Parts: sequence; C-alpha cells; structure tokens
Amino acid sequence: MTPDTHTAVREDGLRFEAKLNGSPFFGSGNMRSCFKCGKHRLPSALRTFKFMGRQERVCAPACEPR
Repeated sequence: MTPDTHTAVREDGLRFEAKLNGSPFFGSGNMRSCFKCGKHRLPSALRTFKFMGRQERVCAPACEPR
C-alpha cells in the first residue's frame, strides 16, 4: 500500500486535503474578480459597467456558462 500524500491528518483527528504550493494567481499579483461569476482574471480580460452608481468589473465579452 502506498502512503497517502494527497491528504493529511491534523492533531485533532480531522483530515484535510493537501494544498498545492504557490499562489493560484499570476506573478504580477494584478488580478481582479468578476462581479458576476467571481472568477479571478487579468484586468485586460474584464470590462466595466455601472451598477447602482459604482463601476463594477465583469468578464469580457461574457462570463463562461456554469
């Protein structure tokens, strides 16, 4: 049997999934989230629209279907 390297057990007995090293964001750290779907994208991949008096960013041209 091979050892489980995907999960780990804490001292209190709870098992959690191992987290990958590094950041999910690109090196620049200049990511923004879409107002509608919440995915993080570069500012060049987002467009702005006015919602209740505020400028919000959404995916350009549209959010991917779920």
